[in-house]
Amino acid sequence: MPQNSLNTVVQIHKIFKELMHLTDIKELMHCFMRGVNRLIDIRYCGIFLCHDRFPLISELEKNYIIVGHRADFHNALWNTIRQSLRESYANFAKDASVEVLDFENVELDVFQLDVPKERIKDAGNLDVVFQMPLVINNTIIGVMIFVDHSDVELSLNDLTTIGLISDQFTIVSEKLLLVDEIQELAIKDFLTGVYNRRHFMERFSQEFARCKRFYTPMTLVMADIDHFKKVNDTYGHLAGDAILVRTSQIIADSLRKIDVVARYGGEEFVMLLPYTNHAGALTAVRRIRTQIDRAEFIVGDQIVKISISFGISSFPDNNIMEEDEFILSADNALYGAKSMGRDCICQYTEEAIVSVQ
Repeated sequence: MPQNSLNTVVQIHKIFKELMHLTDIKELMHCFMRGVNRLIDIRYCGIFLCHDRFPLISELEKNYIIVGHRADFHNALWNTIRQSLRESYANFAKDASVEVLDFENVELDVFQLDVPKERIKDAGNLDVVFQMPLVINNTIIGVMIFVDHSDVELSLNDLTTIGLISDQFTIVSEKLLLVDEIQELAIKDFLTGVYNRRHFMERFSQEFARCKRFYTPMTLVMADIDHFKKVNDTYGHLAGDAILVRTSQIIADSLRKIDVVARYGGEEFVMLLPYTNHAGALTAVRRIRTQIDRAEFIVGDQIVKISISFGISSFPDNNIMEEDEFILSADNALYGAKSMGRDCICQYTEEAIVSVQ
């Protein structure tokens, strides 16, 4: 094997070892781009990742563009790269939609690569030297382009090297996605898809500790589907499961992203509303109740209607300082709602359980 080819193989192996130790998709992209830069003599490298292709990776809240540059980065170059990424991704990903290609709603990450090169002053001389899709599990998740002087051409060895490094990127990315999927399964309720009780208790402990430290408001809401046993006895457990799934979706869709919704057990749900006082929580709960009242659950050829009872407890209103006490106060409010005839909202106070509907 020629010495140059041997050196390339050694470098690719080093890059792969670096990639294998990473657990963050953005760090992975930086390492990937530095590795390509080590072996390919090019001025600019741009990568677009479609956030919709990584639903379980919290680090990607928007479409992600990373640009590594050896020459100066300037507006004319950004326009070239943005348009080239748009056209390249649309060309490779036949299912690309207008929303996916929304380059105004992106996170842009620009960094200087090693071994600086002279800037091309005339932006008209910039061109896409090479483009390729990034593929995981037969799905195009993004695209990579190389931009340089229009006269630059990559050799066959360069293209082979890019392909080999991309293969390593695919292997590590698949590992990251698998890890995220396993972690997601561990914290989600298997039936409804909202968080499970164990994960909720972890989040609750973290949020309550923060609220006590900074004395910021937080509200806990317990909710229970009324007469759910009767639903199961009348229509069967499969119908009951479908109602649980739809109810959890309505609750989750009615709250903010920062709120935490979990299945607490059986037909009971619990909601954690950070930075929310009693009045704000009551508004949210009324919104959920309205959506439940409007919902029609189709069971066979019948329409089933359900109602929910709610119990609310807020910090710091009730001078509660212990986790168990906080949960018990919301649970007592829910019990009060059940005792008052169900299909109602009750608030815990130090003096009494009060109906607030």
